[in-house]
Amino acid sequence: MLTFSNFSPQSFERLVQALSVRILGPGVVVFGAGPDGAREATFEGTVPFPSSEDRWNGYIVVQAKCREAMKGDARDATWLTAQLKQEFQKFITRKNLRRPEYYIIATNVTLSPEPKGGGKAKVEKLIDQYKTRLGIKDVAILSADELRAHLENAPEVRRSYTAWLTPSDVLAGLIDQIAKPYLKQVLPLALARDLRQERDVRLREAGRETEKPIYLDDLFIDLPFAAPAISKEDIDDADEEDKGAEFDHAEDDEPEDDSIRVVAQLLLCAADKLDNESIACNSRLRKGRRTEPQPNRVVVLGGPGQGKSTIGQFLAQVSRARLLSEHANSALNPQTADLVAPILERAVKEGLSLQGPARFPIRIDLPIYADALQKTPSGQSLIAFAADRLSRNVDQPIAAAELRTWLGTCPALIILDGLDEVPPSGNRTELLKSIDALWDDLALVAADVLVVVTTRPQGYNDDLSANYWQHWELSPLTPSDAMKFASRLAQVRLSDPDRRDVILAELDRAAADASTMLLLSSPLQVTIMFGISLLKGAIPQDRWELFERYYTLLRDREAQKTGADAKLIRDFSLPS
Repeated sequence: MLTFSNFSPQSFERLVQALSVRILGPGVVVFGAGPDGAREATFEGTVPFPSSEDRWNGYIVVQAKCREAMKGDARDATWLTAQLKQEFQKFITRKNLRRPEYYIIATNVTLSPEPKGGGKAKVEKLIDQYKTRLGIKDVAILSADELRAHLENAPEVRRSYTAWLTPSDVLAGLIDQIAKPYLKQVLPLALARDLRQERDVRLREAGRETEKPIYLDDLFIDLPFAAPAISKEDIDDADEEDKGAEFDHAEDDEPEDDSIRVVAQLLLCAADKLDNESIACNSRLRKGRRTEPQPNRVVVLGGPGQGKSTIGQFLAQVSRARLLSEHANSALNPQTADLVAPILERAVKEGLSLQGPARFPIRIDLPIYADALQKTPSGQSLIAFAADRLSRNVDQPIAAAELRTWLGTCPALIILDGLDEVPPSGNRTELLKSIDALWDDLALVAADVLVVVTTRPQGYNDDLSANYWQHWELSPLTPSDAMKFASRLAQVRLSDPDRRDVILAELDRAAADASTMLLLSSPLQVTIMFGISLLKGAIPQDRWELFERYYTLLRDREAQKTGADAKLIRDFSLPS
């Protein structure tokens, strides 16, 4: 059975708009994000709706209402009536807003049909209160059950939203659409192998990797970042949406964290419909010029050790785990199947939303790609590079054209990690051209994709245009964030609870001390201070001794990287 719990408000609006065109005809006018005037779409004329015998003739307004955290009981209908009351009030308070003759309400909420006290009866009662007042001739309620019926008669719309609508084994359903049956074995195999290979976190201390593997799902914390500037229009829109928000807040038991977290925000973006057509529909254009960057292009900026690569690594792991969790367990190696739940559990504990489509992840280390680009005289596109890597991973050739076709079928997440590690003195210009060219490949197949690039701010000269790319800069860890990370590190590094308590108390003291708190503002810094405390038994009180130890660890870490800067450190560093 088709489900609607995976939709974000934006993706549900796009579904309703597509269905409106299918039901009412090509004369439908759709509206994008912003102050839509109580409508997602309008139509004026005669339509064979609700049936070919009973036709509507006049001005029709279509309104979508998506409940993201459905309760499965009477509270859903209460929420919907509150939302509809807010929409109807707009027609009363806004004198310049054209009132509809006919009104279609589309919602992902299931409304119970009981004639007295049921959800549908509750909504119809509210409608009756406004119909005469607004001069509405008729209203149609398309709740979840009615939407399923309409989707059965709209196969092209249903296919476009397979990743949102299908409750299980999305991979198999999407592969069927491109008639490549062998991919049913190949793609889950690639996901499973990447899931295992990218589970470890490599913590380098004193120039050496720790011998004991540390798993990302044991250690991960989401990171704060500086939110992009919000336009006046966005604030106005939020104010409109917040009127009546009290109807929902009373139902929430969990306290809200006001800080903005980068992975949480990226996952919210990933829940939306991100193909070019949907983005164009939701973009505001003024005087024919783009006024905001694309929602599916994000540059994450952060200093050394601030967690940029870990963000991409965990995002990809969550996507893999979600896709594999829907796959038949019998088709998975038990060792792989056992890795899925811990990743998803960590995501839930971090307050991350697992709503929206499970996107197929492709993570590319840009320094490795830059080397490959340099060795290929004719150049190699990012799609071709990803296809080669995929082929090697599953021991079966997969052509770039096949991967491109797959990206046009399955919603995807592409992570390009480490732009800062490709210096301008190398082939950075060619690499940036490849990133630009990637969008040609994606546009060719109408791909629904989120692309995330990570880089340090140092040496980044707006290489990716702010006209198209959002730029999110990671913020320093707060003392509570630092201690949260230190606590998880202690859990996986130390089995002795007494020693854990001693180390954490020492770090807590350092986090509260003005002279050392700045040395705990990134995950790497917390790891280094943890290592110093672990080796010394305490964090040195002498500032020069602390600086020497801290500098040595940081220098040795940077020396293990690739690129000209790392070579310079290796060649000219004095022995410790």
